[in-house]
Amino acid sequence: MTEDQEYIIENIQAQITLGMVDTSFIEELMLAIIADEGLEDEIPASWVKEQVRLANRKHRQAAKTWSKPTDPARLFAAFEDLAKQQIIALHHVGFIQADGEEAVVQVERELRKADKTSKGYCFYTAKDLEDAVFTDYKNLALSFQIINNEEDAAAVALGNRISETLQKHGLTVSWDGTINQKIEIKDINWQKTFQESEVDFMNYDHVLDLILTSSKA
Repeated sequence: MTEDQEYIIENIQAQITLGMVDTSFIEELMLAIIADEGLEDEIPASWVKEQVRLANRKHRQAAKTWSKPTDPARLFAAFEDLAKQQIIALHHVGFIQADGEEAVVQVERELRKADKTSKGYCFYTAKDLEDAVFTDYKNLALSFQIINNEEDAAAVALGNRISETLQKHGLTVSWDGTINQKIEIKDINWQKTFQESEVDFMNYDHVLDLILTSSKA
């Protein structure tokens, strides 16, 4: 096996481990990397497809031994709960902080079209997740704030609500109680397979619907 093939396999395994996208998307992503590097002759699409299939099968076999609920399941349930509290809670949004903030603003704009506003937001980016899963740090950092907020006390109250919700769902939280530090889920054990039923959890429209529905209650 060549170094280039090993590199592609590492990327495949990383995406399978995160469990945030389906195998078709992973194949497309790997083929895009191969094309960018000019490796089409060395690494054919059929080889990529087979490596994705093998990695996915191995990961799903391992998943049968996991204790339930897993930490990702707890996190998804907590974010669902936060949305019902009219807090914009977004998973795996973009790669950097600005991407997450932009996504939050998009949801808020849609809320305001319906004459509603959120009570704040929280999110983690793809980089936040990769840092928690693939480095020794192991804590998943969550950004939080209230849109157009100038009062520290209001943001701290939001942070407390988010922290309490995460803990209610069985996650361990580390946060210094100020707006200067992100809320962190400590030692998150990222055991996740991609599930079609979870697509809505990462869909802004789903979060929007939950907030709108809860605001009518």
